[in-house]
Amino acid sequence: MKITISDIPWENLTTPYGRGTDIPKLIENRNYKELNNLLEHQETLWQVTPWGVYFLLEQLEDDFLAGKKNFSHEQMEIYDLILTSYKNVIQNDFDKSEIFSDPLELISENSLWINSEDDDELYWEEEFPPGYDDLSFLNTYYYSWKFINEKADLLEKIKDSADNKELKDFLAGILLDLKELTV
Repeated sequence: MKITISDIPWENLTTPYGRGTDIPKLIENRNYKELNNLLEHQETLWQVTPWGVYFLLEQLEDDFLAGKKNFSHEQMEIYDLILTSYKNVIQNDFDKSEIFSDPLELISENSLWINSEDDDELYWEEEFPPGYDDLSFLNTYYYSWKFINEKADLLEKIKDSADNKELKDFLAGILLDLKELTV
């Protein structure tokens, strides 16, 4: 699957603090601290999470292939936060037949917050706001994990090339979690 950042309707997807409209700019500007706060909050993943992870991993791979060797803990932290959320909230607690065959189903029309942001409070009052029904919520966690899992080799290469022992150890922990987490 190869998608571009402009393929995602960020303005119609939510974060813990509103819509995801600013996510592409935050990724471009490498504002990892703010991205970490918008993609994961208190072990909850949001509609923007799998897509933010997807593009952060693409950016990480591009940087590594361009010869970058010094990556920050803050840059890698989101992967640890997501794996912890996945492990504590959803792992093995679902029927695998419920996984969407295509992650783009996460941004199907019935999952998008179409109205203006002024109406968001009304959406949250619904029993299942758009994109937060049980099936969509499960798939948000699954694809967030899956995108990271698909780049485990990249994380391993970054770990092996890192000079910083703390970063090596941190990435070793992420890689261990990936090996232990099953679907």
